[in-house]
Formats: sequence, C-alpha cells, structure tokens
Amino acid sequence: MAFRRLLSFNHVGNNFCRKYCQGVASRDPSLYFFSSRVQELLFQLNDRQHDLVFKPRKLGQKLDAPQYVFMTDEDLDKERRRIEQCLREKLQVPPVLGPRKPIERVLAKDPRLEGLHDSKLVCIDISPDLSDRKRMITVREPDGTLRTANWHERGRINQIFLPVDGRTVTMPKMFEEPHLTECLDREEYVSVLDRACVQFEPDDPDYIRVTSATYDHVDAARLYERLQSTRHFGALAFYLAWHRRIDNLLLYFIQLEKLDQAVKLIHLYRLLRSAEPISDQTPPTRQESSQSDGFSSSSESGPESESSSSDSDSDSEGVQLDIIRDYIENASVKRPVLELALQNFQHLSAERRRVEREQRRADGRQ
Repeated sequence: MAFRRLLSFNHVGNNFCRKYCQGVASRDPSLYFFSSRVQELLFQLNDRQHDLVFKPRKLGQKLDAPQYVFMTDEDLDKERRRIEQCLREKLQVPPVLGPRKPIERVLAKDPRLEGLHDSKLVCIDISPDLSDRKRMITVREPDGTLRTANWHERGRINQIFLPVDGRTVTMPKMFEEPHLTECLDREEYVSVLDRACVQFEPDDPDYIRVTSATYDHVDAARLYERLQSTRHFGALAFYLAWHRRIDNLLLYFIQLEKLDQAVKLIHLYRLLRSAEPISDQTPPTRQESSQSDGFSSSSESGPESESSSSDSDSDSEGVQLDIIRDYIENASVKRPVLELALQNFQHLSAERRRVEREQRRADGRQ
C-alpha cells in the first residue's frame, strides 16, 4: 500500500512539474518585460556604481585623455543629469523575448526547373530602407521549389550583404560545447553575454540557449557580483523571477543587508507571476504602495532629529522585513536558509541600533 501511495505521489508531482513547465513556456515574456514598471524595477535592482559602469574596457582602442573643466553650479547639475542619462543607457537591459516561430513557406513549385542547378539559388532585396527582418529573401531549391528563407538562411545572407559590426556569418565556437562551459567555468560571464548580444537576435533560440546557460551558471555559483553594474544583471533577475528561482538571489541581498533590492526582487517576482500581462495604466496595489513607503527616508539632519530619523528607519525596515518574511513563508523553496539569514540580519540590526543609542548617550544627545 505504501508503495502504491509513493507511485501515486510521484505521478501527481510529475504532472504538476509538467504543467508548470508548459505554463512558463507558453507565456510570452515580452508582454511583461517591456512594462515600464518592470523596466524600472530591473534598473533599481542594479547597483549602478559609476566607477564600474564607466570603467575603461580593453577593446583595442586608444583612450582619450581626461579633461578638467571649471563649471558653475548650473553647469555641474546639467552634467550630472547627462551622466545619469548615459548611465541609464549603458544599463539598459537587453530585450527578453520568446523563441521566434518558423517563417519558411513555399511560394511556388516548378518541376521543369528540377536538376537545372546542383545548389540553391538565393535572391535578396538589398534596398537600404528595409530592416533585416522585413527584407525579402527567397530560395530556389534544386528540385524547383521556390520558398522564403528560414531564419538561419536569413541571418547568413543578411550578414554577407549587409554586415553588422562584430557579427560573424557562422556562429563562433565559444557558443558551442564544450567551449561555452569552459568560458563559464572561467567566469567570463560579461564577455559571453556581450558577444551573444552582438552575434544573435534577442529571439534567436541560440541566444536564449546561451544566455540561459550563463544565468544558470551564475545562479549555481552565486557569483551575482560579476554582473552587478552591467546591463546583464537586470536580465539575470528577470530570468530568475520568470522561472521562479529567486531564492539564491534573495539570500544574496539579505546577506549584504540590501533590503531595498530584496523587496524589489519580490515585487518583480509577484508581477511576473500574474496571469495577465502587466498594464502600465493599472494603479499600484496596496502592497506595492507599502513597499514604496518602505523605501522612504527622512531628510532632516541634526542632533534633535536623529531619534525621529532612527524611528523612521526602523519602521521602514519593519515593513521590508514583513514583505520578505511573507515571501519566505508562502513562496520560497529554501525556507530554512532564508529564515536563518533573516534572523542573522535582525540580530545584527538590533545590535547596531543598541550601539548607536549608547553612542548618543555618551555624546549627551539623549
């Protein structure tokens, strides 16, 4: 009887996993990814360290010498706004799309042309005002069949006649096994992802395969800092939230005492779990409003306001802890590890506040 129950349980579990995987695969991530609310969350999840975002890269180019300019306060504010806009552009997450569908279709069949040529004949419209996706490319088979080019043929022909800088006609060996695994074992995540963005279109199955393997490797090794302050960290967070595997990344944020990012990650997770695509016109829920309240901070300064500021920070931290605790209890897979990390954070936070109170008493502030 116990054996039969075990078989029944395994059967139910397999059915659940199969239905879950089919549900994730059937949804289109682009319907969620391009929402302004999701885009802002992906940007806020990143560290945005200017020294890392704008650091010189070894691309074989000569670096320009730094320039020193005297500026007024107005000019300085304008330059800061320009730098912030440039930072947003550099951290723009690559598009996340579902795998593209086949486009090959037969246009005509002429048996009289069979055997006329031993190889395929390709015709391409090279008009400069057409995009590579809308460009007409046809293939005449040796048996006389005229059809539209498939995605692989379109990529090769477009690259031959209208080359893209940095892209090759054939797929680089680094994206094939075992070379891809070797690159990931050397922790060359940014190089692999940057090259994939140049080589493939976002809906190319090879692009999805390479990026998914990279994100899986980063998540397994928990080397999230390798992608921090790059445009790929947001894509990593979206990938993990889309596949409901945010526990390791959430643990990473808690251990670094980054509760703001932890709460934003949970918010992203819940947005991507919604059955309907996200609408930018939909007002935020009460829970989202409480999360935004948790991010507020006091702008007052001075000895007389330190106590109220400390109380405000404590309340904000309490709201964030409630949100994290709710996820751990109801949705997490690694509940014991996350609960232990949260307890350690609370202990350190309480100890830090105690030391601050004693310091204020010693300074005669309270």
